[in-house]
Amino acid sequence: MHLNKKEREKRLEELNFVFLEGGGVSMGTKSPIPCQVEKFRMNETPIRIRSVKSFWICKFTVSNIQFEKFNPRHHRPSTSDRDDDPVTDITYGEATNYAKFLSEKSEIRFDLPTEKEWVFAAAPFGWEFFYQKEASPNINKTHFFNPDEYHTLAVNDSRYEKNVYGLVLMGGNVVEMTKEIHKAKGHNGAIIDGSYYMGRGGGFGHCKLASGSTNRRILFDIASRSTRVGFRLISR
Repeated sequence: MHLNKKEREKRLEELNFVFLEGGGVSMGTKSPIPCQVEKFRMNETPIRIRSVKSFWICKFTVSNIQFEKFNPRHHRPSTSDRDDDPVTDITYGEATNYAKFLSEKSEIRFDLPTEKEWVFAAAPFGWEFFYQKEASPNINKTHFFNPDEYHTLAVNDSRYEKNVYGLVLMGGNVVEMTKEIHKAKGHNGAIIDGSYYMGRGGGFGHCKLASGSTNRRILFDIASRSTRVGFRLISR
Protein backbone atom coordinates (compact mmCIF):
# COMPACT_ATOMS: atom_id res chain seq x y z
CA MET A 1 0.00 0.00 0.00
CA HIS A 2 1.69 3.23 -1.18
CA LEU A 3 -0.98 5.89 -0.77
CA ASN A 4 -0.26 8.75 1.60
CA LYS A 5 -2.80 9.65 4.29
CA LYS A 6 -4.65 12.30 2.29
CA GLU A 7 -4.83 10.12 -0.81
CA ARG A 8 -6.13 7.21 1.25
CA GLU A 9 -8.78 9.33 2.96
CA LYS A 10 -9.94 10.79 -0.37
CA ARG A 11 -10.22 7.37 -1.95
CA LEU A 12 -12.14 5.95 1.01
CA GLU A 13 -14.61 8.83 0.86
CA GLU A 14 -15.05 8.21 -2.87
CA LEU A 15 -15.88 4.59 -2.03
CA ASN A 16 -18.59 5.75 0.44
CA PHE A 17 -16.65 5.02 3.62
CA VAL A 18 -16.95 7.15 6.74
CA PHE A 19 -14.35 7.58 9.49
CA LEU A 20 -15.23 6.57 13.05
CA GLU A 21 -13.12 7.77 15.93
CA GLY A 22 -12.48 4.94 18.36
CA GLY A 23 -13.79 4.73 21.90
CA GLY A 24 -15.79 2.60 24.28
CA VAL A 25 -18.55 0.32 23.11
CA SER A 26 -21.28 -1.43 25.07
CA MET A 27 -21.64 -5.12 24.20
CA GLY A 28 -24.65 -7.10 25.34
CA THR A 29 -28.07 -6.23 26.72
CA LYS A 30 -30.27 -6.45 29.80
CA SER A 31 -33.13 -7.61 27.56
CA PRO A 32 -31.93 -10.60 25.51
CA ILE A 33 -34.22 -12.17 22.92
CA PRO A 34 -36.60 -14.77 24.44
CA CYS A 35 -35.76 -18.37 23.57
CA GLN A 36 -37.86 -21.50 24.14
CA VAL A 37 -34.74 -23.59 24.79
CA GLU A 38 -32.61 -21.23 26.90
CA LYS A 39 -35.49 -18.98 28.12
CA PHE A 40 -33.42 -16.12 26.71
CA ARG A 41 -30.35 -15.76 24.51
CA MET A 42 -27.58 -16.41 27.01
CA ASN A 43 -24.87 -15.20 24.60
CA GLU A 44 -26.39 -11.70 24.56
CA THR A 45 -25.94 -10.90 28.23
CA PRO A 46 -24.51 -9.45 30.47
CA ILE A 47 -23.44 -5.98 29.30
CA ARG A 48 -19.69 -5.62 28.81
CA ILE A 49 -17.73 -2.49 27.94
CA ARG A 50 -14.99 -2.86 25.33
CA SER A 51 -12.73 -0.42 23.49
CA VAL A 52 -12.40 0.08 19.74
CA LYS A 53 -9.64 1.79 17.77
CA SER A 54 -10.56 4.21 14.99
CA PHE A 55 -11.56 2.75 11.61
CA TRP A 56 -13.43 3.46 8.37
CA ILE A 57 -16.68 1.68 7.50
CA CYS A 58 -18.76 1.63 4.34
CA LYS A 59 -22.20 3.25 4.39
CA PHE A 60 -23.58 0.26 2.49
CA THR A 61 -23.31 -3.50 2.39
CA VAL A 62 -21.58 -4.92 -0.69
CA SER A 63 -23.94 -5.16 -3.68
CA ASN A 64 -24.27 -7.81 -6.37
CA ILE A 65 -22.76 -5.58 -9.04
CA GLN A 66 -19.74 -4.83 -6.85
CA PHE A 67 -19.11 -8.44 -5.86
CA GLU A 68 -19.45 -9.70 -9.43
CA LYS A 69 -16.47 -7.61 -10.50
CA PHE A 70 -14.59 -10.13 -8.38
CA ASN A 71 -16.69 -13.20 -9.17
CA PRO A 72 -18.69 -12.86 -12.43
CA ARG A 73 -20.07 -16.38 -11.95
CA HIS A 74 -21.85 -15.54 -8.71
CA HIS A 75 -25.43 -16.85 -8.73
CA ARG A 76 -27.98 -14.30 -7.58
CA PRO A 77 -30.83 -15.87 -5.56
CA SER A 78 -34.35 -14.74 -6.42
CA THR A 79 -34.58 -12.96 -3.06
CA SER A 80 -31.72 -10.60 -3.92
CA ASP A 81 -31.37 -10.52 -7.70
CA ARG A 82 -31.02 -6.87 -8.73
CA ASP A 83 -27.71 -5.08 -9.31
CA ASP A 84 -28.02 -2.90 -6.20
CA ASP A 85 -29.34 -5.62 -3.92
CA PRO A 86 -26.93 -6.92 -1.27
CA VAL A 87 -24.83 -9.85 -2.40
CA THR A 88 -25.99 -12.97 -0.54
CA ASP A 89 -25.60 -16.75 -0.84
CA ILE A 90 -21.84 -16.53 -0.40
CA THR A 91 -19.40 -18.15 2.01
CA TYR A 92 -17.22 -16.44 4.58
CA GLY A 93 -14.18 -17.25 2.44
CA GLU A 94 -15.72 -15.60 -0.61
CA ALA A 95 -16.40 -12.46 1.41
CA THR A 96 -12.84 -12.26 2.74
CA ASN A 97 -11.43 -12.99 -0.72
CA TYR A 98 -13.48 -10.12 -2.11
CA ALA A 99 -11.95 -7.88 0.56
CA LYS A 100 -8.48 -8.97 -0.60
CA PHE A 101 -9.43 -8.38 -4.24
CA LEU A 102 -10.65 -4.85 -3.49
CA SER A 103 -7.56 -4.18 -1.36
CA GLU A 104 -5.24 -5.02 -4.25
CA LYS A 105 -7.33 -3.04 -6.72
CA SER A 106 -7.60 0.13 -4.63
CA GLU A 107 -4.31 0.01 -2.68
CA ILE A 108 -6.23 0.19 0.59
CA ARG A 109 -6.55 -2.71 3.01
CA PHE A 110 -10.15 -3.83 3.56
CA ASP A 111 -11.60 -6.39 5.95
CA LEU A 112 -14.76 -7.60 7.67
CA PRO A 113 -15.58 -5.78 10.92
CA THR A 114 -15.07 -7.49 14.24
CA GLU A 115 -18.17 -7.85 16.39
CA LYS A 116 -17.25 -4.92 18.59
CA GLU A 117 -16.47 -2.74 15.56
CA TRP A 118 -19.86 -3.63 14.06
CA VAL A 119 -21.68 -2.79 17.30
CA PHE A 120 -19.71 0.44 17.72
CA ALA A 121 -20.74 1.51 14.21
CA ALA A 122 -24.36 0.38 14.61
CA ALA A 123 -25.09 1.88 18.03
CA PRO A 124 -22.20 3.90 19.48
CA PHE A 125 -24.19 4.93 22.55
CA GLY A 126 -25.15 1.42 23.62
CA TRP A 127 -28.61 1.74 22.10
CA GLU A 128 -30.64 -1.43 21.69
CA PHE A 129 -31.40 -0.46 18.07
CA PHE A 130 -29.37 1.65 15.68
CA TYR A 131 -31.99 4.44 15.71
CA GLN A 132 -33.20 4.41 19.33
CA LYS A 133 -32.25 3.59 22.91
CA GLU A 134 -35.41 1.66 23.80
CA ALA A 135 -35.46 -2.15 23.75
CA SER A 136 -38.74 -2.29 21.80
CA PRO A 137 -38.22 -1.93 18.04
CA ASN A 138 -39.99 0.78 16.04
CA ILE A 139 -41.31 -1.05 12.98
CA ASN A 140 -41.59 2.19 11.00
CA LYS A 141 -37.86 2.89 11.11
CA THR A 142 -36.36 -0.24 9.65
CA HIS A 143 -37.08 -3.14 7.30
CA PHE A 144 -38.45 -6.32 8.85
CA PHE A 145 -39.54 -9.68 7.53
CA ASN A 146 -42.58 -9.50 5.25
CA PRO A 147 -43.78 -12.88 3.96
CA ASP A 148 -45.76 -11.15 1.20
CA GLU A 149 -42.66 -9.39 -0.12
CA TYR A 150 -39.83 -11.85 0.48
CA HIS A 151 -37.01 -9.81 -1.00
CA THR A 152 -34.09 -7.75 0.24
CA LEU A 153 -33.89 -3.99 -0.10
CA ALA A 154 -31.30 -2.29 -2.31
CA VAL A 155 -28.15 -1.46 -0.34
CA ASN A 156 -28.76 2.27 -0.89
CA ASP A 157 -32.51 2.25 -0.20
CA SER A 158 -33.41 5.65 1.24
CA ARG A 159 -36.86 4.83 2.64
CA TYR A 160 -35.48 4.04 6.09
CA GLU A 161 -33.41 6.19 8.41
CA LYS A 162 -29.63 6.22 8.40
CA ASN A 163 -27.94 5.90 11.76
CA VAL A 164 -25.99 8.65 13.49
CA TYR A 165 -22.92 7.95 11.33
CA GLY A 166 -24.88 7.97 8.08
CA LEU A 167 -24.76 4.17 7.71
CA VAL A 168 -27.63 2.72 5.67
CA LEU A 169 -29.77 -0.22 6.84
CA MET A 170 -27.29 -1.18 9.53
CA GLY A 171 -29.87 -3.30 11.28
CA GLY A 172 -32.77 -3.77 8.92
CA ASN A 173 -31.85 -5.64 5.76
CA VAL A 174 -29.57 -8.68 5.55
CA VAL A 175 -27.65 -10.18 8.45
CA GLU A 176 -24.02 -9.03 8.26
CA MET A 177 -20.90 -11.16 8.69
CA THR A 178 -18.33 -10.38 11.37
CA LYS A 179 -14.67 -11.28 11.28
CA GLU A 180 -13.97 -13.55 14.28
CA ILE A 181 -13.93 -17.31 13.76
CA HIS A 182 -15.43 -19.44 16.55
CA LYS A 183 -14.44 -23.11 16.72
CA ALA A 184 -16.91 -25.56 18.24
CA LYS A 185 -15.50 -28.18 20.58
CA GLY A 186 -15.33 -31.64 19.00
CA HIS A 187 -17.37 -34.62 20.14
CA ASN A 188 -16.98 -38.38 19.86
CA GLY A 189 -13.29 -38.07 19.04
CA ALA A 190 -13.62 -35.25 16.51
CA ILE A 191 -10.96 -32.52 16.72
CA ILE A 192 -13.55 -29.76 16.29
CA ASP A 193 -17.18 -29.58 15.23
CA GLY A 194 -16.55 -26.81 12.72
CA SER A 195 -15.65 -23.15 12.45
CA TYR A 196 -18.27 -20.42 12.55
CA TYR A 197 -18.70 -16.66 12.28
CA MET A 198 -21.27 -14.53 14.09
CA GLY A 199 -24.03 -12.78 12.13
CA ARG A 200 -25.13 -9.34 13.32
CA GLY A 201 -28.26 -7.28 12.67
CA GLY A 202 -30.63 -7.97 9.81
CA GLY A 203 -34.40 -8.06 9.55
CA PHE A 204 -34.84 -9.77 6.18
CA GLY A 205 -36.29 -13.23 6.75
CA HIS A 206 -36.21 -12.81 10.54
CA CYS A 207 -38.42 -11.40 13.28
CA LYS A 208 -38.37 -7.68 14.09
CA LEU A 209 -36.12 -8.25 17.13
CA ALA A 210 -33.36 -9.45 14.82
CA SER A 211 -32.42 -5.90 13.86
CA GLY A 212 -31.31 -5.08 17.39
CA SER A 213 -27.74 -3.82 17.60
CA THR A 214 -27.09 -5.89 20.73
CA ASN A 215 -28.52 -9.13 19.35
CA ARG A 216 -26.18 -11.89 18.23
CA ARG A 217 -28.12 -13.41 15.38
CA ILE A 218 -26.63 -16.85 14.92
CA LEU A 219 -23.37 -18.69 14.30
CA PHE A 220 -22.97 -19.54 10.63
CA ASP A 221 -20.61 -22.24 9.38
CA ILE A 222 -17.80 -20.60 7.39
CA ALA A 223 -18.50 -22.97 4.47
CA SER A 224 -22.25 -22.37 4.45
CA ARG A 225 -24.31 -20.06 2.26
CA SER A 226 -27.43 -18.15 3.19
CA THR A 227 -29.78 -15.95 1.17
CA ARG A 228 -30.25 -13.87 4.32
CA VAL A 229 -26.59 -12.98 4.92
CA GLY A 230 -24.42 -10.30 3.33
CA PHE A 231 -21.46 -8.23 4.46
CA ARG A 232 -20.11 -4.72 4.90
CA LEU A 233 -16.44 -3.77 4.69
CA ILE A 234 -14.21 -1.68 6.93
CA SER A 235 -10.67 -0.34 6.66
CA ARG A 236 -8.41 0.10 9.67
